[in-house]
Amino acid sequence: MRNESSRKTKGCLTPQEEYEIWMQLVCGETTVSAAAERARVDRATVAKLKTVARDGALRALAASRPGRRGKQRDIELQEACAEAERLRAALPTDPNSIEDEPVIDRPSTQVGRDCIRCGNDVLKS
Repeated sequence: MRNESSRKTKGCLTPQEEYEIWMQLVCGETTVSAAAERARVDRATVAKLKTVARDGALRALAASRPGRRGKQRDIELQEACAEAERLRAALPTDPNSIEDEPVIDRPSTQVGRDCIRCGNDVLKS
């Protein structure tokens, strides 16, 4: 019997290790038993890896189509462009036509304002 403590637990392989094992199996460089022994995992783990990799490759190939792909527009970019166009349309075309802000009337009792640095009256009536 084999020493079970020398084996990794099920599913401990990194994606890179799984890919390398799969490529060795596909190329015929190794068998499921030899790959399992070398990676210190069960043969069932390697067999499952082989099945999952094959199914994934078939799905990817079935999804691919020959020729150029259609342009996939970024939805967020489209929304941002629409918002920019909406804001651009809301602005007047002539920058000189923008009305000035209304002037706030100050109480007539105000004598002046204080200087920021020294506190003295700047405007005197």
